[in-house]
Amino acid sequence: MGDHRRFDIFSNHIVENLPTSNIRIVDVAGGKGHLRQALFEKGFSDVTTWDKRNKRVQGNQRFEYFNWETAPEYDILVAMHPDEGTDHSILYAAKWGIDAFICPCCAKGSAVTYWGYNCRHKSYKILKKGLNRYKK
Repeated sequence: MGDHRRFDIFSNHIVENLPTSNIRIVDVAGGKGHLRQALFEKGFSDVTTWDKRNKRVQGNQRFEYFNWETAPEYDILVAMHPDEGTDHSILYAAKWGIDAFICPCCAKGSAVTYWGYNCRHKSYKILKKGLNRYKK
């Protein structure tokens, strides 16, 4: 198990880099909502956590996969250890042109299905191709 202080440390970094607390934040693959709670304690009132697993938590939580192509619009994206949500988070932020605070654990791509030897490199190529669509 990880150190529970990581949620406060990550939320402190987010607070230090955001201009206002009156924004809509999406927490991708947020599990039990610890990061959402840490942000709430720092004055952010509109934080929605998406996670595929029902953890029976209180607050604004959606129990489904976060899909970068179909998720509603938010102002800021945060993702701490999002596993298969890493590439969705990056592509979503690029699509909407919003700031994103992403602390990945690994790069498990799931936005586009790919198979075969050396899949991680294929995932990076697919992600790069998707991001190039939103280059300004």
